[in-house]
Amino acid sequence: MATFVRSASLTKYSDVARALGVDPVRMVRHVGLDQACLYTPDLRIPEARLAELLEVSAKSSDCQSLGLLMAESWRLSDFGAVSLLLQQQPTLRHALSQLKNYDHLLSDSVAVEIVDSPGIAVVHVALTTERPDPGRQAVELAMGATLSLIRTLLGTSWKPRSVHFSHSAPASLQIHRRLFGPTVEFDSEFDGIVVSQHDLDRSNPLADVNLARYAKEFLDMQPRMRRD
Repeated sequence: MATFVRSASLTKYSDVARALGVDPVRMVRHVGLDQACLYTPDLRIPEARLAELLEVSAKSSDCQSLGLLMAESWRLSDFGAVSLLLQQQPTLRHALSQLKNYDHLLSDSVAVEIVDSPGIAVVHVALTTERPDPGRQAVELAMGATLSLIRTLLGTSWKPRSVHFSHSAPASLQIHRRLFGPTVEFDSEFDGIVVSQHDLDRSNPLADVNLARYAKEFLDMQPRMRRD
């Protein structure tokens, strides 16, 4: 069964691609996608084609961190209607748990799981794909988007304890350190972000129970998105 993702993943692609000298429309057509996915965020597109687009574009532009450049400008609103619910959650833990409940509105591919340890927790970001290797660009885009959600609730200046990637390090770590901070490790056993238990369970002062209930009712009425 094919794995699909929300085309909002590409809302940042066009600007980044053009800045790197890549024609986004030509590249999208090259991998067999309709160019409408560049400006229609709620389409469902095959995850394999998204990953191919990112990898081909990275190779064409000679930029190993294309996915991170896209993630760098990711905002909570890029999660679509689900963002209405996420920003009203009482803690970061609650917000991350809601991603699984509404993955049909976001992505069949990305799974976020919290693993607790004394004093810290690991926010695992795993990609379910039809390929043995999900690809560096797709993984780093997913990690960056997850970081954006965390910083929405904890503050834009927040830094993780450490960030881990299962793939190898690129030639330059400039963009990784700019986005994630100084402690980024590669060739790890997992892809994930290490946070403190305090940050994970810190109260969100902007949370509103009534708005959260309204957002949940709204999301539960949404039809599953059509596929490209």
